[in-house]
Amino acid sequence: MSFISNLTKDFIRSAVRQVGRDSGRVISNTVYKDKHAIPIRHVGNNNTNTSNNTTIYNNIDYSTDNLRQELIGNGYEAILFESRFISNVLLLIVTFIIPFIPCFYWLLVAFRDLRKKHTLFKNFQTKTTAELMPTATNSERNIYIIKGIIALFIAVFSFYYWYIVISALWS
Repeated sequence: MSFISNLTKDFIRSAVRQVGRDSGRVISNTVYKDKHAIPIRHVGNNNTNTSNNTTIYNNIDYSTDNLRQELIGNGYEAILFESRFISNVLLLIVTFIIPFIPCFYWLLVAFRDLRKKHTLFKNFQTKTTAELMPTATNSERNIYIIKGIIALFIAVFSFYYWYIVISALWS
């Protein structure tokens, strides 16, 4: 046998073994929960101490009770609209030029926004993002729901638009 065929066969065997290993872990985690899960060790520059309901990140003490006030006091601002307006408008135009593919993006955006329960905070002076995200307030949650409904409407309307266009072309 040639080198390429042996390499291909070994690659396929390796992929099958990896799929078997991963599916075994999924079944094991489903049956035994976290009793014998594989431990994950986090490494990095962050100093972390999670005792007494307090977390220390980058030498700043954030109590979980008033995390939002601590972040605002340290110069962080809530980010409710992560993507830029112009990119969304361009993607909306592309949605009606390229069939179906952007529709799936709008569905993903809709489900992401409808399920979002935490607010991202960013410091624009140091260009850093907070590593802890506080729970969204009712008004922030309402904004996420409205954004999700708009994205879902765009996705459904664009699917319907392309269905009409393609059915008209086929008839």
